[in-house]
Amino acid sequence: MQYIQRALRNISGHRFGRFPGAHPITFTRRRLSYLRKHAYMVAEKTDGIRFLLYASAKSGVFLINRAFLFVCCSVQMDLPGESVLDGEIIYENGRYVFYVFDALCYDEVVVTQLPLMDRLRVVHQFVKRVHPNNFMQIKSKPMYALNATSHVFTHVIPSLSHVSDGLIFTPCMQPYEPKIPILKWKPAFLNSVDFLIRDGMCYVNDRKEPVADIDERRTLVGECVWRDDKWVLERVREDKRTGNSFRVYQDIQQDLQQPLTARLLVDYITHLPNTVP
Repeated sequence: MQYIQRALRNISGHRFGRFPGAHPITFTRRRLSYLRKHAYMVAEKTDGIRFLLYASAKSGVFLINRAFLFVCCSVQMDLPGESVLDGEIIYENGRYVFYVFDALCYDEVVVTQLPLMDRLRVVHQFVKRVHPNNFMQIKSKPMYALNATSHVFTHVIPSLSHVSDGLIFTPCMQPYEPKIPILKWKPAFLNSVDFLIRDGMCYVNDRKEPVADIDERRTLVGECVWRDDKWVLERVREDKRTGNSFRVYQDIQQDLQQPLTARLLVDYITHLPNTVP
């Protein structure tokens, strides 16, 4: 596994122990202007578990989570040279499905500096090499032009075979780790914060003092939602070692007070002068 960790470090440029995946930020009202100033694509937000997929003819295929847990996968495919893809795994129609939404490296060529559309072409090339498998499928995640946001709400999400809890907006002309943020939209009642919970108190990863209390005595990292005027543990995040940052906590607090609704979001996009990437 140290060999794969070194490969990830060389591909991403990050030190050991840091999950190299790009991370979205909460889409609040004050961030609507990003859609006017920059080209974005939209996709439904799958309520899955984030993994990197590492594949090579030398080592095989592995899924790697945020806590750097390695899971060997029995995937039948024409294995390329060293490749790293980004995605999320869900259980759908009786089997596991890994939905790929980005790429870091393909066949020993690092693609992190290419724009999104070029990286998505790499994703499709990789997926074409995968053979049918009864245990786990690998699929590319569909992305749409920004002006198709209403279509994603009304047609794409209702037709899915898995749970979707929002939308993801990814900048088109940026590298894998963009200077312009990836935006994560969820209805306010589904917005959540990952807290480090200890002795009934909620901590974020860059504050020593707790930011809230909760009716939970165990020590764990948990995804929490605001319900009935209090934080409620929704699920334990065994794939994470720390909670979210204080900025994430502030963003969620802001959206709870002034929600960016689906209607407001679609109306804003509809009136943009040009929403085609």
